[in-house]
Formats: sequence, structure tokens, C-alpha cells
Amino acid sequence: MKKILFTTLLISTFVFAGEQKQYSLSEVMKTLEQATIKILKGFLWDKDNWILEGAHTIANHPQPEGGMLKYVRPERRTQAFGKYLERLDKLVREAAQDIETLTKHKKKGLAADRFNDMLKACNSCHAVFRGW
Repeated sequence: MKKILFTTLLISTFVFAGEQKQYSLSEVMKTLEQATIKILKGFLWDKDNWILEGAHTIANHPQPEGGMLKYVRPERRTQAFGKYLERLDKLVREAAQDIETLTKHKKKGLAADRFNDMLKACNSCHAVFRGW
């Protein structure tokens, strides 16, 4: 019975893994918000698994359908602006990867520092995106 269940789960995993769902900007941001809160709670409650889950989600989040420039005001949709948004996204993803790695190596103080760096990059992206 266990073999049948395992085989069924394995097949369904491969079937769904091949599908590429498109996400709106709102869906992506909601996922990032929830993952960020999970990391924060992981630090507050000393739950490494929450930190790891949140960081992994952020490091591997999908791009919104059509890319970020699709959601920017038309007059700001330049190649240079798009590259700047890509750079900020890369900073967020790299910080999240570092948080994951440092937490796995029991270096939570350094992971917390990288969490602060990640939040700065998130806030910078929001400021640039909205033209603050």
C-alpha cells in the first residue's frame, strides 16, 4: 500500500512540476510578505525551520506575470529602470539565500544582519517603484 501511495505522489509531483503558473504582482508580494513575517517570527521565537522556510520562499519566488515593468507607470518603463528593479530583486534573493545558509550553519547573528539587509533592499525597491 505504501508503494502505491508513494508512486501516486511521485507521479502527481512530476505532473504538477511541469506546469508554469503565472502570478500577478499582488500574489507575488503577498507571498513575500508572508515569508518575511515567517522569518521575523522565526527570529523572535527561535524557530530555525520558520527562518529557513521563509528565506527559501523569498530566494526562489517567481516573477510576476509579464515582469515588473508591466506594473510600473508607463513613463517609467525604461530599460534602465527595469535593470535597476532587477538589481534590487537580486539583492533580496541573495540576502534570503544567505539567511538560509547562515541559519543552517547556526550563525543566526549574521543571518539576522542579512535579514536587515534584505528588508533594506525590499524597502528600496518599493520606494523606487512608487517614486517616493
